[in-house]
Amino acid sequence: MKTSIKQLSFIGTLAVAMLLSPISNFANSYITSSLSLENAENPSYQKPIYLTNSKYRMETLELNNRILVKKNLPIVLNVSTLEHTPINGSIHIGDMAEHSYADLKLALGSTPKNKEIVVYCGCCSLDVCERVEKAFDLLRANGYTNVKVLNLPEGFYPDWKGKGYATESFVL
Repeated sequence: MKTSIKQLSFIGTLAVAMLLSPISNFANSYITSSLSLENAENPSYQKPIYLTNSKYRMETLELNNRILVKKNLPIVLNVSTLEHTPINGSIHIGDMAEHSYADLKLALGSTPKNKEIVVYCGCCSLDVCERVEKAFDLLRANGYTNVKVLNLPEGFYPDWKGKGYATESFVL
């Protein structure tokens, strides 16, 4: 029994020494810096181009006006989990987190690569939306040259539906 207590005591002392050692501090700082790389406020984080360059965004009023007058209509892709009250005339791809370029290509069919395409999600604020970012990046990487993101800074409900813009309802 005395040997077990001595062994436990030794292991406890060793554990405390390791926690206080420079190696432990290195490991702790590595974990902290790794986590901060995921933080959008980290200076090394690269914001998506549509957040930094307005030529890659479409304002909600502009899209709504085009829908109402039925002129110069872009292809509008809904890449969110939201299936209710989508933007009038939009194509629902589904949760882009679960889809690939093949799903986008299937929805676009033989759409010319220079046709204006507007991507939206709206389940969260635009600056943190991974679904929009994925769709935007996939389309551009596959040769679509006129891809834009609908500017929904707060989300679909406050920035589109809440303004009374064109929506269509359907039963799930």
